[in-house]
Amino acid sequence: MTHRVTFTEHLRIHETMSGADRSLRAHMFRFGTAIAEPFYAAAVTLRNKLYDWGVKRTHKVNLPVISIGNITTGGTGKTPMVIYIVQLLQRHGYRPAVVLRGYMPDYLDNGAPSDEAILLCEQLSDDVPIVPNADRVAAARELEQRGDVDVLVLDDAFQHRRIHRDLDLVLVDATEPFGYDHVLPRGMLREPLRGMRRADAIVATRVAEYMIRRLGELDKVDDRIARGANARPLAHATHAYTEILDERDEHVDFSEYNKPYQEGPWPVYVVQAIGNPSPLIPRSDPDDGRFEIEPDAHTEVTPSKSWVRAVDELRLPDHHVYTQEFVDGLSAKLKELKAVAVLTTEKDWVKLRPLLESSPDPAPVWRQQMEMRFLDGEEAFEKLILDAVKAHATMASATT
Repeated sequence: MTHRVTFTEHLRIHETMSGADRSLRAHMFRFGTAIAEPFYAAAVTLRNKLYDWGVKRTHKVNLPVISIGNITTGGTGKTPMVIYIVQLLQRHGYRPAVVLRGYMPDYLDNGAPSDEAILLCEQLSDDVPIVPNADRVAAARELEQRGDVDVLVLDDAFQHRRIHRDLDLVLVDATEPFGYDHVLPRGMLREPLRGMRRADAIVATRVAEYMIRRLGELDKVDDRIARGANARPLAHATHAYTEILDERDEHVDFSEYNKPYQEGPWPVYVVQAIGNPSPLIPRSDPDDGRFEIEPDAHTEVTPSKSWVRAVDELRLPDHHVYTQEFVDGLSAKLKELKAVAVLTTEKDWVKLRPLLESSPDPAPVWRQQMEMRFLDGEEAFEKLILDAVKAHATMASATT
């Protein structure tokens, strides 16, 4: 099968871009893409200038618009942040809707929802419209006419400048904040760092993982963000794992699984296909295969309730399609590895679940529920969002 080869190629690209790969082939790749980089950067810069000068039109809608985005490719926690903001707005009596870019991987049939759309539908209440549409202006107009929506939340929209927004939020992954310091195709930056100056606020994410991996002082990341955006991050956040659910949507009874393994952590087979594949946090020796699950960052967790041992791990590219053959073979794989379950992410679960339901011998699959949790700046962040929504309503009433 080609699953591992695909991820190996994906990983090799990152090693090449970062400079970790010192082979001749990698040097040639960096040389070639470095030639193309200034042309891409110039094109992106010109496009932004055309919007700044009003040559390209920005469309306004009669609803407050909050945009969440990033300046690099890959995962920074946009989907958990969208969920956080939607639930914040609901708590304050608003009726938000979410508009996605409408990304449809090649392997999906026409009309099939994206991974993010499915996950948002599962995580948010039924009264929150989730609209995937590459034409976000058209989607916004449609929601504007419905009458049951009073705030729009745009997912991954920082570079999508056709629609006016009342608040532009940018997320920066603290573990790899600046895309190897190069714009595509040489690095992972979608645009030059000075583009962050369009942001109304910046939130540094994956901060706990950054500190655990001892990647340096967090102030260094903040200082670098400040140089690019002329402002330090408003807040620091991390991905917190709240609980682990099984394939029946029930909380995993760890005591049941612990009985055969009194002398050590539970063996699991880790399977994940996400933009930034780091849902498990290495502890102690990073090479010993042991990972700690943190059900609640505010609760002290004893080792008997928090440790699993990854006996094997399969990492796949973002938006990877799982096949029925792969899922049917998971039970045999667990027996081979002497593992109690597959451990995966919520985003992977929404793709694995229908295949498990069709499997003649479905494997036990655990998934981590995860939420965005602020380490600081939460009050200021929430005030910024609510003030932006109120300001739009004030301006709208003043013009009527």
